[in-house]
Amino acid sequence: GMMVPDMAGDIVLTSDGSLTMTGGSALQTYAQVGHGGSVADSHTISGHVQIDIAEDIVMTGGTAAVSSTQIGHGGYKNNADISGELDIHAGGDITLDVQSSINEAYVKIGHGDDMRYGAVADASTGDRSGDIAVTAGGNVTVLGGLMGHANDQSPATVTGGRTWIAPARNTPDDPTAGSLIGDADAAFSGKDGVRFYLPRRENNQLSAGAKINGVVYDGGVGDPWYEQRPDEYANYIVTDSGILHPGEHDNTLGSGPAPIVAGNYAFYFDTIVVSGEPPVIPPVTPPVTPPVIPPVIPPVTPPEKPFSWSDYFADDRALEEWIRRQENQYRGPGSTNIYYEGFSQYGPNGESIYQYGFSDAPSLSSDEEDVLRRHLRHLEGKSADSKGEEAVDASVNAGGEE
Repeated sequence: GMMVPDMAGDIVLTSDGSLTMTGGSALQTYAQVGHGGSVADSHTISGHVQIDIAEDIVMTGGTAAVSSTQIGHGGYKNNADISGELDIHAGGDITLDVQSSINEAYVKIGHGDDMRYGAVADASTGDRSGDIAVTAGGNVTVLGGLMGHANDQSPATVTGGRTWIAPARNTPDDPTAGSLIGDADAAFSGKDGVRFYLPRRENNQLSAGAKINGVVYDGGVGDPWYEQRPDEYANYIVTDSGILHPGEHDNTLGSGPAPIVAGNYAFYFDTIVVSGEPPVIPPVTPPVTPPVIPPVIPPVTPPEKPFSWSDYFADDRALEEWIRRQENQYRGPGSTNIYYEGFSQYGPNGESIYQYGFSDAPSLSSDEEDVLRRHLRHLEGKSADSKGEEAVDASVNAGGEE
């Protein structure tokens, strides 16, 4: 950018009315109270900025590129070492409202710039330091804006500075006087700590997701709560047994112990209510994995076997041996008659025509041999009788012929 001489000097702005700062709708139509400006490089910029407005301070970003709104030194692509305190007070409300975060149209109270996400490449570099005090008689509202010198993505180096924010300054113990309001895109930063001074817990309306020194805020708690949180300090504590006065701070800016939580921030309430039991956190039930049911496989019916008589008999060695014994036993002729072409087993002359020719035939018992002999004698007797009758018939026939 264009190099300009070192810039220094205090800035004081007072008004019995309101201060309204609005970014434009054209390129680099920004509004700023502070030294520097867009694309104005310098070696150093310094100076105390003091603003005291009787009514409201309203800072609204524009809709065009680099149509930012800022109280503090520096600006878009302003690379310099910047220092100086910022004291901002309004008798009414203070509001920072970003209209278009994608156009580098940021809104902030602090030195430098507030480039985030895709716009970080255009962020300015250099050292940043100086305390920031923002007080209002009413509400302090931050919608997408930044109170601090740098966000957690900035390439700039913050070397020092505290950030104090206090709504309801006219009556800091009155919960109806004013609140801290911020959405999930709001951001706050301070190298030496960030402190919020509020009447009650109900006046803390900072949404979960907002960032404080780069730490995501959880949204806080309301009254009553069963304990005092590590990020809380109180002047008075209302308990079930009475009102305690620990006096951890006195409602003036800077009073109270230093923050001890991650993010280096704390809330300093005038009064909190500590009562009740810890909330019951239901146990986490692990998901039940259904059992794996295997697919049902239908039974396989074997093909029908063809009919066979062998299926009805035992197939074992005992049966086979029994059959062989029967075959061997009945292989011989036994005591039966054998006829061949109508004749018995004896020939025409009474001779036996059946011969035992089986060398392996089983031997006969004595009873069987006796039966065979008697049968043979009977057959031989019948044969002799038959021959005698034939001889008589022959002689009779011969006599008749004579």
